Amino acid sequence: MGSNPPEGALVIFMFDEIKKIFEEKKEGKRKIRGWLHGKRTVGGVLFFIIRDGTALMQATLKKEKIKDFEKIERLPVESVVEIEGEVRQDKRAIGGFELVCEKIKIEHEAAEEFPIAKKFHGPDFLLDQRHFYIRSEKMMKILKVRAKVLELARKWFEQKGFTEFQSPIFVGGAVEGGSTLFPVKYFDQKAYLTQSWQLYAEAAIASIGKIYTVAPSFRAEKSRTRRHLTEY
Repeated sequence: MGSNPPEGALVIFMFDEIKKIFEEKKEGKRKIRGWLHGKRTVGGVLFFIIRDGTALMQATLKKEKIKDFEKIERLPVESVVEIEGEVRQDKRAIGGFELVCEKIKIEHEAAEEFPIAKKFHGPDFLLDQRHFYIRSEKMMKILKVRAKVLELARKWFEQKGFTEFQSPIFVGGAVEGGSTLFPVKYFDQKAYLTQSWQLYAEAAIASIGKIYTVAPSFRAEKSRTRRHLTEY
């Protein structure tokens, strides 16, 4: 078979997950792809922090080994890159390993005006930039902790013989007080975002017995305190 795949063939490019590289704790040739999370230059060596959704990893790029080094150095954060090189142990690096770059490919160059910097930003600004803020290390960890808590909760319920039940989000009437409903247009009728799964749960219990749910509920209440949320 030749080096080029046949016309119309599906080609799958394999990349190593950063998390697995750290878990395996092995040196050797690797290829990663991800977003440029941060960067700095020290004495002709460019340090990239790459984020692939599983973890962060440091990649080092030396000027004498990288073509178009000046262009790579100007690359804005959140650009998407592929990096191939040698994984080496380095206790100073994130996760105890770094990737010494031999080849780098720019998949997408991000816009220059990424709004979130290392300086302090207030909560109002960060909420307005929420889709960017969730890329931060703090938010990444919060989301993963939340996912792990839900995973363990589901496992506990499963071990105790409970069945997960998903009730509708759109409902025709109030479960709690009628003043806390969010009305929505449902074709030519009026519906509401559910306040609770209670009514559907009562019906489901008679069918499948012990049940639980992990689902959003909505209350049209002013969020005056940390205990008052419109969605929870």
